Amino acid sequence: MIKDSISIVLAVHNQEKIIGDVVKGILNNMSNNVQDMFIILADCTDNSENKILVALSKYRKGDYFDTKIVYSKYNSKLIANNIGCQSSENEYSLIIPDSMIIDEPIFDKRLLKSFESNEISPDPREGNIMILVKNSELEDLSFEGIDLDE
Repeated sequence: MIKDSISIVLAVHNQEKIIGDVVKGILNNMSNNVQDMFIILADCTDNSENKILVALSKYRKGDYFDTKIVYSKYNSKLIANNIGCQSSENEYSLIIPDSMIIDEPIFDKRLLKSFESNEISPDPREGNIMILVKNSELEDLSFEGIDLDE
């Protein structure tokens, strides 16, 4: 495991109007700490997937960066975020809301620095909160009657 490596977790439910800009904002402003991105389509019934694929097709970060699209039949961002975090093999997972357009260069390094120093580093955009979690500290997440591997 690479020190300070990060997986981006983006749970998406019916955000076709904005999701292309959300993905572009992540891709254009992340640091080299980000090794991969899990995009979980949470029971999407609109054109979100196509908008995501168009945004991804216009971006080339290098061989180290990998994007995985995961399909969930559950319309739950909580479940979708858990799927992404459990899929990560990096030291950290960074959960980003599907309505947040990021315009801060290397935003993930600011969050990582705050996390390591135990300081609160709020995002000034009201209602949008990015969450950085250390994967080794996550408990086994499960939901009664729900198979996350489906």
